Amino acid sequence: MRIAEVVRQGTLAVLCCIVTAAVVAGPPIPRSLFYRQFIEQPDGTLAGPSQIWAEGNNTHCLMLHEGRFVHALQRGDSLYIWIDGHRDGQRKYLGNGLASYGVIRQIERIRNLGAWDREVKVDGAVYEFYMYTGIAQIDGQQYEEHVSVSFDSRSGAPKVWVSDIMVGGSGVFERLTMIFRDVEVNKAMPLGIFDLPNGVVFTEKK
Repeated sequence: MRIAEVVRQGTLAVLCCIVTAAVVAGPPIPRSLFYRQFIEQPDGTLAGPSQIWAEGNNTHCLMLHEGRFVHALQRGDSLYIWIDGHRDGQRKYLGNGLASYGVIRQIERIRNLGAWDREVKVDGAVYEFYMYTGIAQIDGQQYEEHVSVSFDSRSGAPKVWVSDIMVGGSGVFERLTMIFRDVEVNKAMPLGIFDLPNGVVFTEKK
């Protein structure tokens, strides 16, 4: 996966909440997560995995690309991208919507501001689906997104996260499906995992 693809995926998820139905019951909301993430391709194959650490409003994604480790560190509404061994990196502003929050904060907003949809049993496990709809502005462009996420009813761990995103009033939605595997809930985060690297200079990515 190229660095530009990392930025694209972050941009695609940018939204502001327009749903007002509050949800207080349901699965617990994790305090932190570690997981391996796959992206479903149009032909049904899975790209990845990426390793993800998430706590509070921060998310650190690590992936292997062409023999080098690529990092994508989200700290609130800013996404920092760099490659191990390189002294230059990119910073991307994520707008004012859903993606301007780390994964844990996104889950909180989907659970509290979205709507419960249905319950599904898979291999003896119960998953609860929540729906979220929002709009946002980024770089003068408006986005609309419809999100569906399934959560393990016992741990609150996400399983499948589907975002249908429309740019402006095009009427055409682009789908992004993220698969969560090997999820560890409320895991202690490695020391410094959300720190920016020393010696890397970040330039603004438009």
